Amino acid sequence: MHKQLYKKHTTYGRSDIKYWPVAKPTQDLIEKCELHTEEKLKLYCEDHEQICCNTCVSLNHRQCTTVYLIQDAVKTQSFADLHQLFAEINTILQQFTQLLKSGEANLTSMHESYKKSAQDIYNFRQKINTALDELETMTTTNLDVAMITLESDLKTGIDNCNTGVLQFVTVDKGILVKDKTLLLKHPCISICHRHSELYITSRTALYKYDLRGKQLKRLYEESSSLNSVFTCAISNNGDKIFVINRKDNKLLTLANDGTVLFEFSDPALKCPWGVHVTSAEQVLVCCQGTNTIMQVHRDGKRKIATMSLEADGFKAPLSVFYNMKSASVVVGLGSSPSIVVLKVT
Repeated sequence: MHKQLYKKHTTYGRSDIKYWPVAKPTQDLIEKCELHTEEKLKLYCEDHEQICCNTCVSLNHRQCTTVYLIQDAVKTQSFADLHQLFAEINTILQQFTQLLKSGEANLTSMHESYKKSAQDIYNFRQKINTALDELETMTTTNLDVAMITLESDLKTGIDNCNTGVLQFVTVDKGILVKDKTLLLKHPCISICHRHSELYITSRTALYKYDLRGKQLKRLYEESSSLNSVFTCAISNNGDKIFVINRKDNKLLTLANDGTVLFEFSDPALKCPWGVHVTSAEQVLVCCQGTNTIMQVHRDGKRKIATMSLEADGFKAPLSVFYNMKSASVVVGLGSSPSIVVLKVT
């Protein structure tokens, strides 16, 4: 084909490389040393498998045992060596290709693992969010129920604190039987009665009711502090009402219209609680602070006697009643759930 197209073109074989038409700049670039640009590459170091110039040999290859001129080295190189070199290069190229494919596969696998891990993290986060939402809903519901219950209990407690219940009890053949119940608009601390009238204290006031639960009158009030109108008892003829002022450690004597007749106090009258008027018009007062029962004159102006309970091992008297038939004092204690009966001699 070459001869047909270029009949006047002279051809050169491999043995005529020196006659090949190579441009002068290209030839200079190929023949010059990269390190010593003024020198041409004329030598070949077999120890380092490197072409070099005279300066390179003087500086870097003086200890090398086999250094040839390039043309001599070319003459000694066989085609078998070239084939072996090409085979080695091909083997290296195949290995590099295999490594490249393996790297691409590893990269693909890494991307897939990344996607799977990211999806797993997202799914786990969704489960956590769902669990937290359920926990929030359950906790909020429980708190709402607890709040409603607490508000209801608190309202009931407040209502109970501001109201009182009066329970009537009858005795049938020695057995206590519940009778009617009256709801009052104020606390009910103590009660006494005379004929068809009830006298009830609320810590701050003394009221008079009828047996139907109708409030007839507020007889006395001291609202400056609690327990200033604590317990009460009425005389047999109804002309006097005795009221315990627990706050100030006093026994008040009131007229039946609520007028204060006298205020009695005594060093032994500490933390007074219950008060009782006997059939003989004796006024008995429970002194919780001194563990005594004090007898006060019927006019409420002076102390007559004091009975100590500590000698018998009893403390904190809260209520008292005198039984004339048995000549004994019945005392309710705050220190125990017992009721004691003391013989009076």
